[in-house]
Amino acid sequence: MKRLLRKPLNRALRGTLLVSPALLLLVGVFTADSVVTWLILAAALTLLFVIIFGCGVSIKANDDAIVIGFFPFYRKRLSRDSIARVYADKVRPFEEFGGWGVKGSARKNGLLLSAGEAQVVGFELVDGRKYLVGAGDATPHVISLLGSSPST
Repeated sequence: MKRLLRKPLNRALRGTLLVSPALLLLVGVFTADSVVTWLILAAALTLLFVIIFGCGVSIKANDDAIVIGFFPFYRKRLSRDSIARVYADKVRPFEEFGGWGVKGSARKNGLLLSAGEAQVVGFELVDGRKYLVGAGDATPHVISLLGSSPST
């Protein structure tokens, strides 16, 4: 599979996600009194950094299928035969879907995989399901690599 897109969480979203857990960890540091507590804090801090700096959307493709994902929580393989069209669109993740990450429903407005981007690559399947992957400024490039022309 060839990677066409890897888009991490944008800076503003990373900062927002980092604030409250960081404050809780800070409180934990000042109240930690045993080795077990320090180990739990270290594990929580490691998990926090993996999620904040490791999360992101991706699109991979080969001749048979396209794989979309929001690492490490979601991954979906779409057969090329099941895709009716690939298109560019613009969404408001928070207003239309309730936030960033994996949001929505493939049967309704579409399943959004977003790391904070408004421009998306849309995949509409033959059965009517929609998947939207936030690609930002790379949207036209990704669509051209997939072999379709951008249309909104």
